[in-house]
Parts: sequence; C-alpha cells; structure tokens
Amino acid sequence: MRESVLLTFMRREDIKSSRILNKYQLRKKLEKTSDQDIIREIGMANLPEIIDVLYSKYKGIYQLIDIGGDCMFRFGDTNVANVSYLATYIHFITIENGILKIEGNVSWPSVLKDCFRFSIWINGKEHGCREFDAGLDLEHKGRVYETRTAFVYEQKLDGREHYDISFCYECSGIKCRSGKINSMRFSPVADVLEKQYAVRDGWVLFVDGCHIKAKKISDDEAADFEHLFQDAVAAKAGAEDARKVIEIRKEYFTRKRKQQKSIWLFMDRIDKADDNGEAFFEYVCKQNPENADCYFVIDQACPDHDRLSRTGKVVDALSKEHCILLLLADYIFTSQLNGWGENPYGNLEEYFRDLYHGAKVVFLQHGITKDDQTGWLNRYAQNLHAIVCSAPEEKKAFLEYPYWYGESRVWNTGMPRLDRLYHGDSGAILFMPTWRKAFMEQRLDADKGIYRWYLKDGFRRSRYYRFYHKVLNDRHFLKKCKDAGYRVIFMPHPIMQPFIREFHAADEVVTLPYDTSWRELFAEGSILVTDYSSVAFDFAYLKKPVIYCQFDRKEFFRSHTYKEGYFDYEKMGFGEIAETAREFYKVIFDYMEHGCEEKDVYGERVNDFYTYLDQKCCERIYERVMNEYNGVPF
Repeated sequence: MRESVLLTFMRREDIKSSRILNKYQLRKKLEKTSDQDIIREIGMANLPEIIDVLYSKYKGIYQLIDIGGDCMFRFGDTNVANVSYLATYIHFITIENGILKIEGNVSWPSVLKDCFRFSIWINGKEHGCREFDAGLDLEHKGRVYETRTAFVYEQKLDGREHYDISFCYECSGIKCRSGKINSMRFSPVADVLEKQYAVRDGWVLFVDGCHIKAKKISDDEAADFEHLFQDAVAAKAGAEDARKVIEIRKEYFTRKRKQQKSIWLFMDRIDKADDNGEAFFEYVCKQNPENADCYFVIDQACPDHDRLSRTGKVVDALSKEHCILLLLADYIFTSQLNGWGENPYGNLEEYFRDLYHGAKVVFLQHGITKDDQTGWLNRYAQNLHAIVCSAPEEKKAFLEYPYWYGESRVWNTGMPRLDRLYHGDSGAILFMPTWRKAFMEQRLDADKGIYRWYLKDGFRRSRYYRFYHKVLNDRHFLKKCKDAGYRVIFMPHPIMQPFIREFHAADEVVTLPYDTSWRELFAEGSILVTDYSSVAFDFAYLKKPVIYCQFDRKEFFRSHTYKEGYFDYEKMGFGEIAETAREFYKVIFDYMEHGCEEKDVYGERVNDFYTYLDQKCCERIYERVMNEYNGVPF
C-alpha cells in the first residue's frame, strides 16, 4: 500500500492525523474514494501506478477483457485502460557494421508483472529479445509499484529491405501491440517534431506512430530528409528559434562534409576550470596530436578564460560555435556532467536530437567515486563512453554496482589533475566541506538559461551550519592555530560558494573566492578538515593528514545525491573521524603539536588505495584514446 498515494485522497483536515492510521484504516479511506477520482488524481500517464492503487483497493481482484487485438484492465465496474496504452521506452538505437541494435525498457504494473510477456515484431514477424533488470523500477518506500524491464534486440540488416519495428505486450495470452513509444534522452529519433529523423551508417531511422522504421538511403536522399525537417522547423518554431536551429544545422552539415580532423572538446565547470578537464587539455595540447583539433569550452567572462587561451584554443560556452562544435565532436573530455556541456541549445534541444549525442564522452570525474552514484551516473542516465578512475576498489565498484558499463568503459588510469599536485610552503588548516542537498533547491537562472542551486529557508538551523559557524568563530581554537603558526582557510564546495558569507566566519578566517586554485590550496595546506568530500583523496595523495568531521552521517546519506558506497571511512579513510566539535578539537590539537605530520597508518592506506602514484595519469589516458582512435585493440 503506497501511503503517499492514499493520503492524496484524504480530506485536508485528515492528513495530519493520518500518520497514526494503520494500513487497515488507510484502505478504508481508499475504499470510499471513487475509481474515477483515483484515475484523475494520478493521471493516465502513470497507468502502472493507477493499477497498483486499484489492485490494493480491490484486494487483488481484477479482470483482463479481450477486446480483439488488445485487452482492457477492469476493476469492479471500471474499465481503466487498454494494455496497449502501456509505453515502450527507447533508450538507445545504433547501427554499426550492418547490425541494428535497439535498447530500451518495457513498463508494467508490478502487481501484474507475472501476467506479461514482451516481444518485438519486425516486418510482421515476432522475435524474442534479451531481458534483464537494469534497476529502472519505480518504487516508494522500498515498495516497487512499476516494473521496468530492460531489453536488448539486435537485427542484421539487409540493404534491400525496409524495416518496420513494433513492440508487443502479451498479457495472459492476449497479444497487445504497444501503442506508445517514449523516446528517452539518448534515442536519436522521436516523434515530438514533424519529420524528425536520424541517419546512422547509411540508414535512415524515424518514428511513425507506434513503429520505428529503418531503410537504406543515399546521401541525396539523406539531404531530402534534412530539407523536409528544416521546412517543418520553419513551420513550427517561432521565427527567431527557427532561424537559430536552421542556421546551426546548415553550418553543421557544411562543415561536416569538409572536416578533415577529429574534434576534441574539453570541459570543467562553465565558470571555472582548474580541474581534470584543464589538466588533460594542457597535456594534450603539449602532445599536439596531428589528427585532432582541441578546444576548451568555458564562459567568456570566467577569469580562467584568458589563461586557457594561452594553452590552446578556447570556445565561449553556450555560443553558436560551441553548439556547432558539439555536433562535430568525436570526443568530449569533461570533469562535469552538467546539462550545459551536453546541451548548449536550451529549450531547442529537441531540434538536434539526431546529432548531439554522437560524441564519445570520457568522464574524467571531478573526484574519486567512493559512494554509490548509480542513481545518476548509470549508463541509462549518462551513456558515457568511458569513466576514468584511480583505484582498484573504485573500478570494482563501477563494474559490480548497477552502472551498466562494461570493463572496456572503465579506465583505471588515474585522474589527470593528480599529475599536477605539488608540495608548496605549508602553514594552513584547510576547511573544505562538501554541500548538502537537503537545504538546497535548483532554480532557473534566466540570464544564463541554466539551473543553479539556491539555499532554502532554515539553512541556519541545520547541523551543518551550526558546526562550521561554531568552529570558525571559536576564539580558543583560532588562537591555538595562530600561536602554532597556522592560518585557517575556509573554502566549501563550489555549489556553496555563493553563500559562503552565510557562515559568518571570524575575521581571522580566510574565506577564499570561487576562482581560487584548488591545487595551490592543496600545496599550501598542512592539514585538511572535510566531511564526505572527495577532495580528501587529492590531499591524501600528497601524503598529508585529513580529518573527517561527520556529525550528520546518517542524515547526509539519507538526503544527498548519492548513497554510501564501498569506501569504509573507519577501515579505508585517510584520517580520524570526528562526530562532534569536542572530538575534532582533540584530534587537530594533537596534529598541531606534532607539526601536522601524516601518521604511518594513513600513509599506508594511501599506498594501498591508489593504483598509481607516479604522475603519469594524463599519459595513460592519452595513450588509451590514441590507441582507440587508431583501432588498436585494448
């Protein structure tokens, strides 16, 4: 019984008291709600959820009515919907070496999943396919209410044939063609716009109602499809939007025909570099590959823009040139997976669906992945060509957790920025905590056309704020630091940077601006105070001590963007864990008394954790890319 759905149907005055109702009382409430109100409240777009709730209401009693080529869900006297209304989700379609490969998932109510069988029909003939659980199910409080079974189908193509592909849900022996195709993020074709199409390996693909169609075409025929699509764009979009779309598409096709070199794009944040993207860009520019033109993409107003332009070619983020180069790119090397890097087209992205996921995205990461990031980093959400990692345990997690990347896509080379770490004049205690999703929200920045994070009300009541406000204003602590010759530096996560003044740190505390170089900070730091941030890995790489302040561990992993993963702080961490301010003071005072020297046990853990400590990470990634580009098998 999904309590949140049931509460929707209660009167407002009942909601507060509903927390003490047991399942029997909730079911009684639901029984008094009409089927039509349930359907209207949930919405037909969420048919599996409607079935789940009605199944509970009617205690598992339902009918499937054969209506000839389809069947109807019926609960009591209510005909809910036809089985054909259930959607087929298409995630990926590729054509390589004459093989069409379709990957997607099918969706059905979990309470009825044993009644269903799925098949694919090609030119009127039924075919089976490989099905598996890809972790796409929808659930509430641990209860799955919509089962989404992934499938993969491959078809050898004959250039003399046209292919008509449809999908079938067989329900209790009744064959029902799926009447709805939902094209997901990486599907090159959809039916959202008139005359949408995609050309792959000399074949044209398009969606026609509830069918996907494919046929072999010539270059001239492909040009005809493009002309028809541009005409449809001109008819549908506003004049200014149509002009932009058609201009970019025309420029793309013109330059594609003339293109002689591969195009590689490099990215960090839109308004700050100094991460793995810059580190690898700098290395590749020094190698000057004769087969590739390399560009770094960053906001023109960013202070790093001019510095990067002295290294190599720089393109202004979200500019027309960025939009065109993204379509032409063979590789994208990025430390971030933010929307702007993938989609500089804003709300016009659908007009480029067929073109803009063609590049091989190599995720350089912006820190060691120590936690369970499967919720947003899995292949269905990102479709990465490769993920760069730095440690055996990290690689093992990418392969064993449900990320759905094969071993050839996980490159255990080490992150590029590790090559640039160095030891400088120490004498600073660095406070670098990560952010907290629980008291942040995303809102559109209309000027930039991108989403940014903002603080919610109540931030100052959070344990996060209270801890750092207390420590960074503690007169005794600050005096001890000064007497021992240490500066105190506060630099939280980039998402928190716009709100750094909210912490009201004491005047003695140095709060650094957003554009401060992290590697310079790591060089100057004597000891790092953090919580769950991956900056601890960079700092420990330099064999310097770390303290983890984890006063809200359960709360953090319950509400943040990821779940706790393989990294065990007690057994694998590079420093002590402090759960209170008192524990923190005890640990850091001890370190200061001993010159902030790393303890042997943590140095050994660093050696055990990393695959390489040789500052050749960029070299290994570059070699991997060049071998791949030249067709050398891994």
